[in-house]
Amino acid sequence: MATQKVPSVEFAILTKFVARRIGLPQDFQHMQSAGVPVSTESGTPATLRAVKFNVFSSQHDPFCFGHVPLLLTVRIINAGRSWHRMLKLSELLGETAISNMHLNFKSEKIWVKPEGRKQLLPVFRRLRLVYLLNISEECDLAWTMFILEGAPALKELCVMVRDHSYEAVTAERRKVYGFSEEKGKGLEWEPSASDFKHHDMAVLKIYGFKAQGKFVSYDRRFRKAAVNPEDIHLYENPACDKCKHVVPKAWTWKQRISLRPRLVWM
Repeated sequence: MATQKVPSVEFAILTKFVARRIGLPQDFQHMQSAGVPVSTESGTPATLRAVKFNVFSSQHDPFCFGHVPLLLTVRIINAGRSWHRMLKLSELLGETAISNMHLNFKSEKIWVKPEGRKQLLPVFRRLRLVYLLNISEECDLAWTMFILEGAPALKELCVMVRDHSYEAVTAERRKVYGFSEEKGKGLEWEPSASDFKHHDMAVLKIYGFKAQGKFVSYDRRFRKAAVNPEDIHLYENPACDKCKHVVPKAWTWKQRISLRPRLVWM
């Protein structure tokens, strides 16, 4: 909470909100009753600058922003279930124009629906930094390119691929709690144009990189789209104390050289 002071009135402005497995409409109503400025269109506090959502259980859109002009950062963490609807970011983000986006899939079903440039441009026009975390090793990566197409100002993209061993769920529990066995279902995506180019993209970081299949193909696709990338960082194992991966191991110079023939510019 930040405080602003004028000659005769002192009032609080909500700038950050964290939702943990709760009903968002009710929470926004509580804010409104407490005197927090709220967007009349969506019930969202109009002064928000950062929002974090930890797990949503609704089969429908868990939230929807209206006019929230100051919102800069959105973080969403959720382990997708088989009954979760795939969310369209163009609809969820409403009339916002965020600059930072962090999506954590917790090594389960991907719950974001790839969209076209036309749909995403209004909400992604100022997006500069994106983290796509804990994408299951079962999933392809090509679908993440839809973010590049919809975000012309994007500077840095971080993609982390891993399956958490400490979060492994038994087959029986997966069935009881509705975890999906098709984690990459619904991720079909095709570029809007075969000659698509991104002129501002500077840095790509891939954690969990392997010199095979989808990783090599993804790196090649990225290099084809990014006109002047400044650097591409490849790491073998994402850092995770619980998984006993203490430090992410970067590819050595010799490894990168040996991989070069497979990353042919197209």
